[in-house]
Amino acid sequence: MTGAAVLATFAYWHDRRLAAIQQTPTWPVGELLDRVRAGLLPIGAAVEVTGTVETQTPLRAPYSDTACVAFRYVVHEEREQVTGQRWDGTAREIEINAGDDYVQCVPEFLVRDPSGAITIVTANASFDLPETIARYEEITGLGASEREIWRQE
Repeated sequence: MTGAAVLATFAYWHDRRLAAIQQTPTWPVGELLDRVRAGLLPIGAAVEVTGTVETQTPLRAPYSDTACVAFRYVVHEEREQVTGQRWDGTAREIEINAGDDYVQCVPEFLVRDPSGAITIVTANASFDLPETIARYEEITGLGASEREIWRQE
C-alpha cells in the first residue's frame, strides 16, 4: 500500500512539473530582452529561451563525457555478500547500499539566436535536464556476492 502511495505522489508531482514546463513561455532572445527592458517580465521569471549555447568554461558530464553547461549524475549501488553461516546453519548476508547525487553547472553562459544574445546566470536557477544515460549493471562474483549499480545522467 505504501508503494502505491509513493507512486501516486510521484505521478502527481511529475504531471504538475510537466504542466508547468508546458506553460512556460518560449521567446526569441531579442523579444525576451525587450520584455525585460519594458518591465513586462520580472528578472527571475521562468522562461524558455532557445539558441546556441556559448561558454568559456564548458563542463564534461562524468559518465558520457559530453560537453555541457549543466549536468546531474546519480549513482546508486547495492552490494550483497553471503559470508559464513549462522549457528542454525543458514547463511549470513551482508548488504551495503551507497549512492551519490551530484549536480554541477557553470556560473553563467550565453544563449545566442538570430535576434540577439543573453547571458544566463545560473546561481539559484533550476534546470530541466533531459536524461542522456540510464544504465543498470549487475555483477555476480565469487561466493554468491552480487553488485548492482544504477547510473543516470
